Amino acid sequence: MTSLTARSVRPSRLLLSADAQREGWYGMLQTAVRNGHVVKVRPGVYIDEPRWQRMTSVERYLARIHAVGATFSNPVFARQSAAVVHGLPLLNSRLTRIHLHQTTPRGSGRRGDVTVHAGSDDPDIVTRDGLRLTSAVRTVVDLARLLPHGEALALADAAIRPQPVTRGIDGTGAPIASQAEILDALRTSCARRGAWAAYLAISEADAASGSVGESLARSLFCRLGATRPELQTPLWDADGLIGYADFFWREFGVVGEFDGKLKYGADNPSGRAPEEVVYREKLREDRIRRVTSGFVRLGWRDLDDPPRVARLLTGAGVPLSSASAWPQLRPVVRAAAARADSPRVRSSAQNSVRGSRYEPSTQK
Repeated sequence: MTSLTARSVRPSRLLLSADAQREGWYGMLQTAVRNGHVVKVRPGVYIDEPRWQRMTSVERYLARIHAVGATFSNPVFARQSAAVVHGLPLLNSRLTRIHLHQTTPRGSGRRGDVTVHAGSDDPDIVTRDGLRLTSAVRTVVDLARLLPHGEALALADAAIRPQPVTRGIDGTGAPIASQAEILDALRTSCARRGAWAAYLAISEADAASGSVGESLARSLFCRLGATRPELQTPLWDADGLIGYADFFWREFGVVGEFDGKLKYGADNPSGRAPEEVVYREKLREDRIRRVTSGFVRLGWRDLDDPPRVARLLTGAGVPLSSASAWPQLRPVVRAAAARADSPRVRSSAQNSVRGSRYEPSTQK
């Protein structure tokens, strides 16, 4: 298979039947298909089976996008597909269908795993990695109308966050877009459906958000009626800089942290053994607890459990406003407040913070 894969000059090393017929290696490709050495990406497009198995969900979806680009006539990618090409984050559950845009209603609808969306306006179209697609600004606006608040916030956060140099505009590391640009595109857009939901997410965007998980957690805090926390705030003690808090409610002296699986797994960015990472994080948390009044640690599972997050926040000392909470979560907020006001819980919370000391985080 190495010799067959080496013949491909396509993105993701895609193997096209059309290329094989034109260049004289169609027989080799058919043999590989019969022997199960390649995976069918779409009709007439294949990829080396071991390569496919090594790919992440995003890489597989991107390979499918390039397969459509190679077999459709001048397609314009949009929505989730455009987001992935731009390097914007999406949950894996969104990486299902390929999305295209066209300005005429004729031919719109579903074609296998491809959905063609008809729009009355002429979107801003850019070219990236050899593909035509809606601009990053237009893509964020389109998806912010459709996705839940947390996912839309994660997209907007990522769009205005400085990018790695290899992915930034013209290789400069600049953000994909500014918040003002995205809001302006939303205001001038012809489509009105979902505009208010999009505005709520985009206006809340913050370039300091460090990950998709942090964006989703911040969305939940907002919907539960918590005040907006500071992001990536430096914390100090007598020994120096402890680290940067994912979330900090300065007025209450409460720190929040979001942990993804990658932080502790064998593939963690530090390269240390998982048990050493856990030990170091425990020492860091102990230092934080000694200089703050409350501490909340969240993971991916907590994002699907608003009542638990509400209890954690109120238990740590972050009050929730039923008036500010989103209507569907107001019963959750009221229940958490009632529990926090119970004598047993209030006494436990007072004992847990007795003797704590808050150090200003503005120390240089």
